Amino acid sequence: MSDARNSLIEDFAQRQEAWYKGVAGVFARVHKKDVADVPLDAWRKLIKTTYDGIDVNPLYTRQDELPEAQVPGSFPYTRGAAGVDAATNSGWGVTESFGASATNAQVLSALENGTTDIVAYGDAPLADLLKGVLFQYAPVRLNAGENVKAQAAELYKLIDAEGATPARVELGASPLTSQVDGSASCDLDTAIELAKEATSRENTRAILVDGVAFSNQGGTDAQQIGFTLAAGVEYLRRLTDAGLTVEQALDQLSFRYAITDDQFGQIAKLRAARTLWARVAEIVGAPEKGSCPIHALTAPAMFSQRDAWVNMLRSTVSAFAAGVGGATDVEVLCFDWAIPGGLPGVSRTFAHRIARNTNLLLLEESHIGHVVDPAGG
Repeated sequence: MSDARNSLIEDFAQRQEAWYKGVAGVFARVHKKDVADVPLDAWRKLIKTTYDGIDVNPLYTRQDELPEAQVPGSFPYTRGAAGVDAATNSGWGVTESFGASATNAQVLSALENGTTDIVAYGDAPLADLLKGVLFQYAPVRLNAGENVKAQAAELYKLIDAEGATPARVELGASPLTSQVDGSASCDLDTAIELAKEATSRENTRAILVDGVAFSNQGGTDAQQIGFTLAAGVEYLRRLTDAGLTVEQALDQLSFRYAITDDQFGQIAKLRAARTLWARVAEIVGAPEKGSCPIHALTAPAMFSQRDAWVNMLRSTVSAFAAGVGGATDVEVLCFDWAIPGGLPGVSRTFAHRIARNTNLLLLEESHIGHVVDPAGG
């Protein structure tokens, strides 16, 4: 890049001074003071400090600009896993979860109307639930808790019967992170066993490093990243101790993060998480395996019960941040998710359609899905 990209205009200092004075003028009017009595650094009162102690300034200029990161698709994958030379770019996946009470008709309808990735949770009868699903096109992830081994065996039967290479299969075993929020999962030994079996299958991962567990317990963005990295490294140790190569072990992991409506902070979180995990892969000797699926979920902690309709706005900003931040797929929870049974008088079909369309509006109507690394400008 040319140095001119970061060069400042000749009167930059004067313009910056004028902005300082403008901010001081606003403070003077608000507090009914003489502008001469307001210091020029009054703008510092607009600095927002995150829970992690990071200061976010009210204004950024070229003076604050950093060197451009590596191109998308290259180590350390800060700007996403998809390369600029990809034949097609359709953005992130649209994920929807289906439980034991869901029907096959609901799954197929969702796929016909924009859902691309399926999560089957609980003891959902997979043979019935996923009948007619083309696994070569629709990635499937399990959230089966302690029953993951049996559900995985059933899922394998369905995939083998189809006879095509699946797009992506994830078993979702999360024994380490599930201990944080008490969610159900198989034990670590079972997860390792599933991972060893999965290495013989195409596009299959057994273990999910779930950052949502930390978010649900009040973890900050930095804590989510730090704890998931620690859990990921522990999984690598256990997998390699069990006989897998470093490359095989890295191919058995995926991550999931809770994304709030703090738009820029969440974009930065996903970019940082990818960069740091790539660094882990580099340290263990397999930098080319430093990119793995990163799933995003609209953070349960941000949903309101008292005014559920506002959650549509929160979810839109959250989904935008997740997609722009480079998530592999994004799951938008229903706007009335925090209300047991849903908002009275609101059909489940409507709630799920709104959640699905939140993603689709961003991907298709706003055309964000047609751009590699929109955060790159």
